[in-house]
Amino acid sequence: MFPWKPLPDPFPSEPHPSPLDLTAEKLLQLYQGGARDFSGAQLRGALLEAAYLPEVILQEADLREAVLGESVLLGAQLGGVRLRRADLRAADLRVVKAQGVDLVEANCIMAILIGSNLADGLLKGTQLRQADLRATYLQRADLSYAELKSADLAYADLRQGVLTGANLAQANLYRANLCGAILRAADVSGANFQGAIYDLATRFPQGFALESENLVFAMPS
Repeated sequence: MFPWKPLPDPFPSEPHPSPLDLTAEKLLQLYQGGARDFSGAQLRGALLEAAYLPEVILQEADLREAVLGESVLLGAQLGGVRLRRADLRAADLRVVKAQGVDLVEANCIMAILIGSNLADGLLKGTQLRQADLRATYLQRADLSYAELKSADLAYADLRQGVLTGANLAQANLYRANLCGAILRAADVSGANFQGAIYDLATRFPQGFALESENLVFAMPS
């Protein structure tokens, strides 16, 4: 009896590249072919400007200094992604799941982040001028020294967030949840706080006039 040997596959599939050898061009090619999960990809400095990647999965990927301006990442899974100093200007990041994301010093000017989850994210010094952050989850996020001038934070959840030294001038914080948030030394000139919720743990900038801002105090349970 001859030993049985499997027949070779007449249509061998192309092996999926390891995270270490994945390039921006290869990612786009695989995405167009139906692949969605690129978790752990090493894409530092990748050129992905105006890329169309809705619902892509890039958990724990390295995208530091990547160029993603005007890209569409609607519904993407970006938990733990490193986007430090990345260019995300005017990117569509609606309803992304990006808990623990690192966006330190990233350029997110005019980015759209409606309904996204950035809880526990690192956004220290992030450029978010005129960004749309309505109903964004930012619990425990570090937004210290972030540039949020004219940003829309209506209904945003900023519970226990750190906004020390942030620029919130002309920002819209209508009905935002500020319970436990730290806003010490933040610039809030011209910001709209109407209906925003605060509690005993909220820390406002020195001289902030609570009584004239129409905030809502959350009674201790």
